[in-house]
Amino acid sequence: MIKNYKLLSATLLLSGSLTLNAQTWTPVGPGSYSSTTSAIVIDGSDIYANNTFISGADVFSFGRFTAGTWNALGNWKGFPNGIGSVNCALKVGDDIYVGGSFTDGSGNPDMDRIARWNITTNTWHAMGQGLTNGFVNDIVQFGSDIIIVGKFTDAGGNPNADYIAKWDGTSWSAVTSTLISTNSFTSVNTVAVKDNELYFGGNFENAGGNAAADFLTKWDGSSFQDVYGWGAQIGAVLDITFNGNDLYVGGEFPIKIAKYNGITWDLMDSFSVASGASQINVIEVVGTDVYIGGTFNDVGDYPFRYRNGETHGMID
Repeated sequence: MIKNYKLLSATLLLSGSLTLNAQTWTPVGPGSYSSTTSAIVIDGSDIYANNTFISGADVFSFGRFTAGTWNALGNWKGFPNGIGSVNCALKVGDDIYVGGSFTDGSGNPDMDRIARWNITTNTWHAMGQGLTNGFVNDIVQFGSDIIIVGKFTDAGGNPNADYIAKWDGTSWSAVTSTLISTNSFTSVNTVAVKDNELYFGGNFENAGGNAAADFLTKWDGSSFQDVYGWGAQIGAVLDITFNGNDLYVGGEFPIKIAKYNGITWDLMDSFSVASGASQINVIEVVGTDVYIGGTFNDVGDYPFRYRNGETHGMID
């Protein structure tokens, strides 16, 4: 499986590998893209991403960059066949799963908020009857299942499949009969897998009735649990990722980004406090480097790098 990578703009990718020696940014293809990119999938020399792309008379919200240009995927173009927002994407084998707030993707009334593109056959496929409301924020593979999270209810008609749902290749079902939250503001923003457990971050409190499971929780197969004493933090979690046994958490909470090393929480050089960051949207770990993207009030919204207790700009 190739993990999807999230960047702030579709017009910018590193020239060369994502390393400490990166010096310049270069555009990916011609054109100016008007939306924020939140999903990037790499497949060999091809790049799949979301934005508002215009190629001739075609307008599309998710496409493939190949042979020097952006192209729509099948009939995912024009209105109403794909203008709706794509928020996330995941490649599993020859399939790319996309989730968002779109409806009638590729002109199919069953492609609402979730759909599957097959790279080999170059065709779109519905996943059941899709989702009837809300939107999808993140997708992950969990064993042979696909897990989606977001702000939706009753996936596949199951009254327990709210905010979190499982696709087994045939139908949608709830991951658990215990609801993560019943508040009107509830949204699950991100999901990660570690040691056969699912970790969820978002805007929720008292997950599954656990007073200690606020904004960040894990599902251990039977109940929602507190994650290493995180319950004292207040504020939405926007991204979580693991690097080995280290857990990285970013979001809107006061310290904005933190790492749990298996024993204690690390404030990571108090970067967010020192820089006046308002939120961390995405975290990626490459080797010993941690790359973050978000809204940083005094550094021009650039992604930043953290290494060996110090913070560095991505463009040195």
